[in-house]
Amino acid sequence: MKKISFVVKCLSFCCLCLWQTVNASEKFSQGYVITLTNDTLKGYIQQYKVNLFAKCRFKKEINGTVKEYSPGQIHSFRFMKDGKFFVSKNAPTDDGSKILFLEFLVKGGASMYYYKDDMDHFYLETAKNGMVELSQRPQIVTRADGVNQYRQNIYTGKLKSIMADCPDLFPEIDKSYLSHSDMIKITKEYNDRVCTSEQCVVFEQKLKHIKFDFSIMGGVALNHFKYCSVSTDSKISPQIGCRLSVANLFFSNELMTFQTGLFVQKFGSYTLNFDPEVYNIWYKNGNLYDYIFINQNNHKVSSKLNVLVFKVPIMVNYVFSNAKLAPYIGAGIMNTFTKSNNIDFYTTNYSVSDHFPSYLVGVEALLGLRYKLTPKHNIFSEVTYEYSKDLNNVDGYNSLKNYSCAFVIGYTF
Repeated sequence: MKKISFVVKCLSFCCLCLWQTVNASEKFSQGYVITLTNDTLKGYIQQYKVNLFAKCRFKKEINGTVKEYSPGQIHSFRFMKDGKFFVSKNAPTDDGSKILFLEFLVKGGASMYYYKDDMDHFYLETAKNGMVELSQRPQIVTRADGVNQYRQNIYTGKLKSIMADCPDLFPEIDKSYLSHSDMIKITKEYNDRVCTSEQCVVFEQKLKHIKFDFSIMGGVALNHFKYCSVSTDSKISPQIGCRLSVANLFFSNELMTFQTGLFVQKFGSYTLNFDPEVYNIWYKNGNLYDYIFINQNNHKVSSKLNVLVFKVPIMVNYVFSNAKLAPYIGAGIMNTFTKSNNIDFYTTNYSVSDHFPSYLVGVEALLGLRYKLTPKHNIFSEVTYEYSKDLNNVDGYNSLKNYSCAFVIGYTF
């Protein structure tokens, strides 16, 4: 019970830290606001947990008072790190027109903007045509023959009409999709070919280089096994290992990382608990098999497994913010390979295997808390839960299953 209580306390501590961090920490990034009088205010802008198309939450100092701006109250705001730029613009909507914060994608003789509510909106603005929305809501129309069908998207026709002075772009327009990459590409090419008097500026976030981090870690795991009708008590065992993390691999997002590594764990002594219907067991000690009779009043036997395993996880982690102290979660697959063991066991009623499985596979989930020491170095703690089993047996009931909860701490170089 003391061991279980220890793990419960670790879980409670991490959950408390997660709750406090998520509720107390608001992610503000360096940026600036341009007022309606064209004054530039440098400071910090909230980037997460806020609808940037609806409001701008700004403060001059990192610990200062937050001031909230709505569209029309400021000219624009921009983030320094990724270059994202939002401007107040009067844009056409389903109800006429409205002043919104639009994300500025391309600036030039033809400028492209983006806005999102319950759908994606793309706007193209030129001096001749003004602000034109390229996107449209799906609508069902009735043809002359009475058949109902979705109205075809007509953004390609709008683009060709606006860019009629550059017919060389028409094949590219026909092949395009209403997406950030295609709209930015077409608008930039149009400006480069036609609008030679004005420089074209793209505010698109650049792809970040893939980053590798190496960590060492160690801790303890509380686990128990189940095999047929045999189950063990829960025991604590040590584990140590190293981990490789790859950031910016998914959509150039540094908050989401791919992780793998190598961990060593040793399983020691366990008490085997048998179902009352199982009366005997073969117990291997060295090269000899000893026959043990389990009667109605004795359904337990002690076993020193001394099993050494190597664990190779394949995980995806997500950090909730880039703050100094940040929680994260992860999930993935755990591969467990048996290196050595000197004691085997199996029941006579279910004698499927006379050895500890050479390979277990399962799933793992984790909850962690990271503290940045420097931009490249950090310390962290994690609570993980793992369920794995032997897949060599077709009958899942006869597969050895491992249930494990672990607490580890680590250091990232």
